[in-house]
Amino acid sequence: MIMRRWQQIPGPKTVLSIAVRSAAEENQQDGFLIGTNEGIWAVSVSLNLEADTVSATSEIVSEGLRPATVSATAAAGRRIFVGASDGIAFTDDEGASWTAALLPGSLHVSQIVPSPAYASDRLVFAATMQGGVLRSADGGVTWGFSNLGLSDPEAGVLALSPRFPFDHMLVAAVNTGAFISRNLGRTWSPLPIEAVAMPVSGFAWSRDALLVGSETRGVYHSADFGHSFAKRATFRSGAVSAMAASPDGGRVLLVTPQVVAWSEDHGATWQRAEGRGPRGALCAAVGNDGRLWCGTQSDGLWAY
Repeated sequence: MIMRRWQQIPGPKTVLSIAVRSAAEENQQDGFLIGTNEGIWAVSVSLNLEADTVSATSEIVSEGLRPATVSATAAAGRRIFVGASDGIAFTDDEGASWTAALLPGSLHVSQIVPSPAYASDRLVFAATMQGGVLRSADGGVTWGFSNLGLSDPEAGVLALSPRFPFDHMLVAAVNTGAFISRNLGRTWSPLPIEAVAMPVSGFAWSRDALLVGSETRGVYHSADFGHSFAKRATFRSGAVSAMAASPDGGRVLLVTPQVVAWSEDHGATWQRAEGRGPRGALCAAVGNDGRLWCGTQSDGLWAY
């Protein structure tokens, strides 16, 4: 059952990134990792089906990790990744100890995305503000540049196809353009989106569509895996703050300065979240159960 009202989750007030942490067992709820200006926090969720409400507890898992501001978070199995202004670190013991990943320089990391088949292919990707896209093929221990075809090195967002283990596709946005790779991130080609739409604020890769959010020009929609783009009737203009999709691509989330909305038909139609919700959203995520999550600049973490 999906909640139909907003709830604010106790914890840090500034949430810079959100990562879904899939439940270890079928009868458990997903958890989340949130990157904040107070380190990385683990959010444990429980659902009250009778009241149709969620309760959640947050606890810091990065004591002793420096710097304290975490701009990117990700989880792959037991491994937790964090990105900050000077690189990437990871832990396999819930934050008791941390290992610095080997990067080709000190880089500000804005996003980390593991492969859906991480357990077998060990692939992880990262967007950085000075070095473009990084790629790791050994589980995130060592990283190298993967920028062949990108127009500049200021990368803000990444998204992998839900079918990435089979179609090998991912998208990335740099300051001056949006790009797609069809070969596991080895090379990139520009997406055919007008230059006035740059920079891109987010991607949402649905099962049968790729949606691209612009900081100024609304949402662009592709039904042919990024070969062409068009506008739909809704969200044709204006600012998009963040986008996300559920891990299976079945539900897409869009956040603007005024509206939070979701789509279950690949962006053809949208439903708007009702009631007072998050203000100043910086990041978004969709759980395996379809629940919507938003992190904000000063209003904490919210669930719908």
